[in-house]
Amino acid sequence: MLQIRDNVPLAPLTTFKVGGPAKKYVCVSTVEELQEALALAKKGGWKFFILGGGSNLIVSSKGFDGLVIHLNISTIITANRKIIAGAGAVLADVVKVAIEEGFSGLEWAGGLPGTFGGAIRGNAGAFGGEMKDNIESVSSIDPDTGELSTYSNAACNFEYRGSRFKKNEGEIIVTGTIKLSKGNPETIKAGVDSHIEYRHKNHPMEFPCAGSVFKNVPIEDFPREYLKPFETFIKNDPFPIIPVARIILAAGLSGTKQGGAELSTKHCNFIINKDKAKPEDITALIRQIRQAVMKKYGIELEIEQELVGF
Repeated sequence: MLQIRDNVPLAPLTTFKVGGPAKKYVCVSTVEELQEALALAKKGGWKFFILGGGSNLIVSSKGFDGLVIHLNISTIITANRKIIAGAGAVLADVVKVAIEEGFSGLEWAGGLPGTFGGAIRGNAGAFGGEMKDNIESVSSIDPDTGELSTYSNAACNFEYRGSRFKKNEGEIIVTGTIKLSKGNPETIKAGVDSHIEYRHKNHPMEFPCAGSVFKNVPIEDFPREYLKPFETFIKNDPFPIIPVARIILAAGLSGTKQGGAELSTKHCNFIINKDKAKPEDITALIRQIRQAVMKKYGIELEIEQELVGF
C-alpha cells in the first residue's frame, strides 16, 4: 500500500531550490505503484503533478494543491546496442551506461541534468543532438484508464523542445528505448567529458538554477531588420537559430536582478538563485526579460521551464 504524505516541501526536490509544499506527495518506483497512485488521485478528486528530477520547473511559493507523484522508475537495462530505461532514471546514469557498454550517439547529453523521461518529454537537445535522434520507442500510461501504450519514434511527434507527451499532459512516460551505434568506450567518454567540461566552464553550475530559461530563436522568426549583428552567431540547434543568450546580452540585460534572482553574467539564458530567491522573484525577472526583448527586437521569447502552482 502506498504511503501518501502531507505537506511535503518541494524546494529540496528542485534544482532551483525554491517553492512551497505539495499538499499530498507519494514516490513511486514501479508502473504498478504509479497506476495505484493515479487511482488514488482519481478516487480522492485530487489533481496531480508528475515530478521527475525537478530540473526544468519553477514551483510557486504556494506549492501544489494536489498530489505530487515523484516518479522513481529508474531501472536501466541494455541489449543489442539498445538501452531501455525507466522515466525516473537520471539522464547522467543513462549516459554512463552508454559509455560502459561502448554505445555511441548519446555523447551530446553529457552534463545535462534531470531524468530520462523528462529529456524525452521535452525532446532535450544540445551540441546538435536531440532525444528524437536516439529514441526507438516510448511507453506511457493513460492516467484515466491506467492503460499502457507504446509509441514508435514517429508517433512521439517530436518537435523543437517538445513531444506528444508535453502537449498531451495526460500521457505519463514510464520507459523509453534508445538505439545507439557501437563505438570505442574511450572515445565516447572523451566526447561526454568534453561536453561536461564545457558546461562547467560556460554555465553557472555553482548556483541553483533550472537550466536554459528560454528557447533559442529560429532564424525564420527573427526580424530581418535586426538580423545583421547576429549573423555570425547563427548555429544549428538542430536547425538554424540565433542563440537566445546573444539576444538577451545585446539587449543589455546581463546581471539584471529581481529580489534574490539574477540573470547570470556567465550565461545570459540562465537565471540563478543568487540570494535566497523566491519563486516570484524568478517569474518577475522572466517577465522583465521578455518585455525588454519584445520592446527592443519585437521577439516574443518562449519559456522552456514549466511553472507549477502559479
